[in-house]
Amino acid sequence: MSADLASGIANAESAGPPAIAKQATILAWPTKTGEMVTLRKGSNKWTCFPDFPGTPANDPQCMDDVWMEWMMAGMQHRPAKIDRVGLAYMLQGGEAFDQRDPGLLASPPGKKPYFVGPHVMVILPNPKELAGVSHDVYNGGPFVEALERDHPIILMPVASPGSQLKVIPGAVHP
Repeated sequence: MSADLASGIANAESAGPPAIAKQATILAWPTKTGEMVTLRKGSNKWTCFPDFPGTPANDPQCMDDVWMEWMMAGMQHRPAKIDRVGLAYMLQGGEAFDQRDPGLLASPPGKKPYFVGPHVMVILPNPKELAGVSHDVYNGGPFVEALERDHPIILMPVASPGSQLKVIPGAVHP
């Protein structure tokens, strides 16, 4: 295995909990031809991507099959077919250019990109269930993102920007 391949896999795995990421399929982001390259075939229903080259932040991600459907639908400019709750991790954090469409590669005029530290994301089959969840990116807690997509998402910060989460094996505490 080349050093670049090993580095890409390690970076992608850093996005999620080891119990998920170590068994996940690892894909490289699409090339100019639109093709994704499989860096490693996984044995669970999770897919991880290394750092997205279009943002200055280190923002790898791991997602379940529901999230893959949502992401592919966005890339293909079609409605997503979401039939159950979907989960995704970005434990290195992530940067977005616009809350309405986190897939944008540049900030719209008058907008600044924002960075969210380590976080978990949830997508629901019924967007109406998001009623009451804050739309304020800077509220310090969960907020709704992808406001212009057919299925907006809940983004839940789990640590401060710049911090990392670490699961330490050890004794079970009562």
